Amino acid sequence: MTKPQKTALTAFLLAMLVTQVFTWIFYERDRENEYLIVQQEAENVASRINEVLNSSIRATKTLAFLIENDLMTDELFNSLSAQLLAGNAPMDALQLVEGSFITQTYPLEGNEATIGYEVLADSVHLREAMEALERRQLYFDGPFNLRQGGRGVVGRLPVLKDDDYWGFTASLIRVETFIDAIGLNRSGRDDIFKYQIIKRGADSEYGQFFGELEGYDEGVYYRKFIPMGDWYVYVRLRDSGQLFSLILLSLFGLILSSTIAMFTYNLSAQPEKLQRQVDEKTRDLEQLNREIQEHVKELEISNQELEQFAYIASHDLQEPLRMITSFIGRLREKYGDRLDEKGLVYLGFASDGAVRMRRIILDLLEYSRVGREEDSIREIDLNSVLADYKSMHRRIISEKKAEITHDELPVITHYPAPVTIIFGNLIDNALKYSKPGVPPRIHIAAADKGEHLEFSIRDNGIGIEEEYHGKIFLIFNRLHARDVYEGSGIGLATIKKIMGNLNERIWLESVPGEGSTFYFTLKKKL
Repeated sequence: MTKPQKTALTAFLLAMLVTQVFTWIFYERDRENEYLIVQQEAENVASRINEVLNSSIRATKTLAFLIENDLMTDELFNSLSAQLLAGNAPMDALQLVEGSFITQTYPLEGNEATIGYEVLADSVHLREAMEALERRQLYFDGPFNLRQGGRGVVGRLPVLKDDDYWGFTASLIRVETFIDAIGLNRSGRDDIFKYQIIKRGADSEYGQFFGELEGYDEGVYYRKFIPMGDWYVYVRLRDSGQLFSLILLSLFGLILSSTIAMFTYNLSAQPEKLQRQVDEKTRDLEQLNREIQEHVKELEISNQELEQFAYIASHDLQEPLRMITSFIGRLREKYGDRLDEKGLVYLGFASDGAVRMRRIILDLLEYSRVGREEDSIREIDLNSVLADYKSMHRRIISEKKAEITHDELPVITHYPAPVTIIFGNLIDNALKYSKPGVPPRIHIAAADKGEHLEFSIRDNGIGIEEEYHGKIFLIFNRLHARDVYEGSGIGLATIKKIMGNLNERIWLESVPGEGSTFYFTLKKKL
């Protein structure tokens, strides 16, 4: 093998190593993102299911109270059930089970076949009823084929009179009603996800909401447990792009490595030709050197950020990882395959560390992406941007009793992603740094400055001392301990970096104890 061939082979192997390492990093990142998307959807579905089931808790407890206090009559059962059903849409019927027989059903029309049915004669229903009795709480049986037709679930609440078993009050929800109430398609799939809700231990169509649906526990999926019915909620991503991306990036790496090898071979085999080309391109190289010098300052700034990143990665980001490793090790060493109360405490510490590590990593990723992602310029209705924000954050806005108002905002022609990040992070901070016990009041306004617009976001929060006005825009710079105000100290640094890339300005005015106003400029049209 000649020297040029050896050089080309070495270049090929090194290039393949580098490209495949980066391919695997991108693949792992995409896989984690897809898993997080599926996990969030499963959490959302489980939350909606619990909301639906809570209406049955209120209804069955009301009926049980009347029975336990000898206040129940047929007329009262019918009138009260009508009121309960009218106020709790995700229920189709209410029942009384005295002993093991269904004695009352409302509405009776369409449910006549249930009267007199001996629930505990069926081994499956008996097992489910005994589970409810053992828990002394509302517990759901099914889904199963209903005696009156169709499929549904029945939640039974044990009724005890003088500590003696009397029977159950029950809530019946048809499968169609249940699925519609939690906002899923009756087929168990949509354009993005495939769903399945299945009772723990179910080995047949009994206990499955989407009996004909298969493949819900394959690929990228997440499982969430619902204790009130011993159900598992499965959410699976229908079309994962992981494999395609892996193949595409690997192929690109192969092509790039081959190109580098061919180029290296030509360089090694034709030194005289390259020398002539170097001589001929001297003037071009001088121009290139001048351009390189212009980029040196940019590289120095980038290197400073990378150095700071490396420092944080070796300190703050390692702290949660060490916590996880330490406590998991203690669990394994001291308790083996059994966890007692102290073991659960250690596990909680480990989980907290993992959450912190993940939050820092995600924020760092967002910061590092600023200015690197391609984005298309389009018209942006800023009123819609704020409406989307309030919709996505309605839970925390409701919890804090926050009021977010704004003037009539203009339509600008800009990059959507940076604009959304700027408004989102600033409003996030206004909500986060509100005064304890005082509902946040946030107002967004815009002033016309010719080619630019000057925006202001005013809050009534804790305010910022003037000496810290410059420091808050530095990455990882925090003014408060994590146990007082959570966060990673990256949000304002990200905004500052975006404004620098756009050649725009951001500044603030603040009075400690009264609130802050952040100002920033954006061009009307790029």
